[in-house]
Amino acid sequence: MKRHNRLKALFIFLVAWNLAGCSDPGIPFIAHDDLEFRRVGDQVLRLDLRVPDNGLDANPAIVFIHGGGWVGGDRAGVNRQVIEELARHGFVTASVSYRLAPETRYPGQLNDVQAAIRWLREHARDYRVDPQRIGAAGFSAGAYLAAMLGVTGGGAIAGCAGDAADQQAPVKAVVSWAGGMNLLDGSASSEFIEHAEAFLGGTADELPDLYRHASPLTHVSACAPPFLLIHGEDDTYLASEQALTMAAALRKGGVMATVEVLPNAPHYLLAEDHLADALSLSAEFLQQVLKD
Repeated sequence: MKRHNRLKALFIFLVAWNLAGCSDPGIPFIAHDDLEFRRVGDQVLRLDLRVPDNGLDANPAIVFIHGGGWVGGDRAGVNRQVIEELARHGFVTASVSYRLAPETRYPGQLNDVQAAIRWLREHARDYRVDPQRIGAAGFSAGAYLAAMLGVTGGGAIAGCAGDAADQQAPVKAVVSWAGGMNLLDGSASSEFIEHAEAFLGGTADELPDLYRHASPLTHVSACAPPFLLIHGEDDTYLASEQALTMAAALRKGGVMATVEVLPNAPHYLLAEDHLADALSLSAEFLQQVLKD
């Protein structure tokens, strides 16, 4: 609790610092907004990029994926605040768009974020990215997609041997903020179930194999990258058992997995009261996995 209060105080201080017109602490960054990374039919998908102005030619990178139950949300707003804070820690960061349900169903959204990773690799030299040190993070539906990036690659299960496997597995670290790991979890809220039905095109009873295939938990193997799973203790949309179960499966496969259950926190970890904790834990984990 003391640590939570210190982090909250730090967050309030930074907000006040900004309002006072002072420079932010940390590494300065260069902003590149509205970059097109994919075109599907007449729909253009874009990302916002923050590049640390630190003089390095190759920085680790993080793709941050917004939430919204697969049916809503966008890459702007507080998501830009997240990528800017991580950029101050020395990461090239991108907040990305993806197509929404029910117009687009699984695996369309996964294909979109995979395309964002490929675009970042293809433009690594332009934006000073180390293509071998790219991680994925996200909130809620975005956290789910980040997890799927971690346990699958190129639309197929990522392999473990040789250069081809390294090319398929798109990310080297995953950070999940309140993400769904098992879409067959019958204890999830009615709202989550409704969103999953829009995402997958039917109920779990109608499409059990699809629900299973679309669940990150199904694809856990020793090939997965390190995971950090952050969840709110008081999440009524999707219980923290999702994170605990995923972490247990990863550890059983020999994969590094850390769970942080935030006391008194709801599902929406982007709220001011909990964002500082989530950012601090994420930056520390990503520093350890992608930098050290």
